[in-house]
Amino acid sequence: STASSFSSIGSGASSVISAFGPPSGDDDSLRMVTDVSLRFQSYKNRCSMSINLMFTGIITATARIKKLSRQGGIVSAVIQKPRKFKVYHGESISVNGICSTVVRASGGTLTFEYMAETLRKTNIGSLKSGDLVNLEQSLAWGGRLHGHFVTGHVDTRGTTTRIRREGNSRVLRIKIPAQLLRYIVPKGSVAVEGVSLTVVEKYR
Repeated sequence: STASSFSSIGSGASSVISAFGPPSGDDDSLRMVTDVSLRFQSYKNRCSMSINLMFTGIITATARIKKLSRQGGIVSAVIQKPRKFKVYHGESISVNGICSTVVRASGGTLTFEYMAETLRKTNIGSLKSGDLVNLEQSLAWGGRLHGHFVTGHVDTRGTTTRIRREGNSRVLRIKIPAQLLRYIVPKGSVAVEGVSLTVVEKYR
């Protein structure tokens, strides 16, 4: 099985689930389908949609981690900056679905810092130098929305237990904590490592 970042969109505003760890329950899983990617994200609280929308789950670039270090409970990640990205200090960028603030942009790299809560709910701390991450810059007001609303606030981690080909698509089965299944609906949207996917089925 593969651990990955997971986000869920139920019937309201968006919240991210991110990298999955050991799930609870015997068969608390989702069946996802996508024509290009293996990851997903979703919504819960409609009343917060107006203030929490940041991303769409449509990945615009991938980049490699140049360095990952820990100090005082904080993980610092230095990531290669995609050439097409115009990024400045203080901007928000989705890194594997995590809303991340640029603390430094120099020398063709971007530096982000992650605190304990993010490390508990995502897999960012288990990545290593050379790993690829998915990137998406934040929405511009009035711009087009090509995916689903994604906040970048990760809810939990999940485990990919199966990947199956269906024509040009891939169907994923992912285990998540049982208490989050109430927020997942068939045909709803979920984000895994920042990629917006559609729920085909859910199992208890």
